[in-house]
Amino acid sequence: HMDLTGFDGADLTPTRREQLMVRKPVRLRAGSRLAEVLGRPDKLEVNAIHQQAIQRLGVGLTVAAREPNGVIQAIEDRSRRFWIGVQYHPELLLHRSVHRRLFKALVEASRQRREERRQAPTT
Repeated sequence: HMDLTGFDGADLTPTRREQLMVRKPVRLRAGSRLAEVLGRPDKLEVNAIHQQAIQRLGVGLTVAAREPNGVIQAIEDRSRRFWIGVQYHPELLLHRSVHRRLFKALVEASRQRREERRQAPTT
């Protein structure tokens, strides 16, 4: 969606203070990797300060979180080890432990990949 103006609840003029605060509910898809990473919540409060959003998913991608108005807030590819994309800004929500879990999971996935590469036979 090139412009979210037509969606219910789309606030396109947030102040800097609002950008830093949790403000929009999203529902996580049960069984999604994102829900697993975040501790399996079915709902999440996120900041949504963007004016555009995903309208059509690419091949292999699934919706992991969506606002009540239908706007996609997270996607993933379960065929990949760690492929999660979020539209919201968890880096501005680090004061909430649930959002820190996403970064911790990314770091852990990177560590595992590095270790596998170290153990892989060289040709």
